[in-house]
Amino acid sequence: MDALQSALFYVLSALTVAAALGVSLAPSRGWRGTALVLVGAGLACLLALLSAAFSGLVVLICFAACGAALSGGSHRRIWAEAAGRWEQAAAVACGLLLAVLLYASWRADFFQGAYPGGSFGSAAVGRLLLARDGLAGDALALMALAAFAAAGLFWRARLR
Repeated sequence: MDALQSALFYVLSALTVAAALGVSLAPSRGWRGTALVLVGAGLACLLALLSAAFSGLVVLICFAACGAALSGGSHRRIWAEAAGRWEQAAAVACGLLLAVLLYASWRADFFQGAYPGGSFGSAAVGRLLLARDGLAGDALALMALAAFAAAGLFWRARLR
């Protein structure tokens, strides 16, 4: 069963990346909105495969709403000619926040909790989740990052 889940994970990941590229390469806003909904559906299926069905449902709802907004009627284009100092400071602050969060997640230890019904080994549960789903979550995040970077590059090339 694990081989089937692994194969399904990689197929869904490839389809999600293809749909993410479709968001930036589609010829019209309607097709872009449809591709965005497909990205959300792919991510929701991947999260459901990783036993995070509620997170998948939230992702699906958010991406469906964004796809509907993208496919909708009126919108205004926002062109940023050059980023000002405040935008640069905000980007640096976001990078620092990411570094702090990465450091905190790297150095943190699991909390050993208890509830009235007896002891609850949250450290063991955390280690089990990291051992089972940590690598798959990292692979999913890396593929999403690569898809967004490629979409941004294609979008920038299209503007020129």
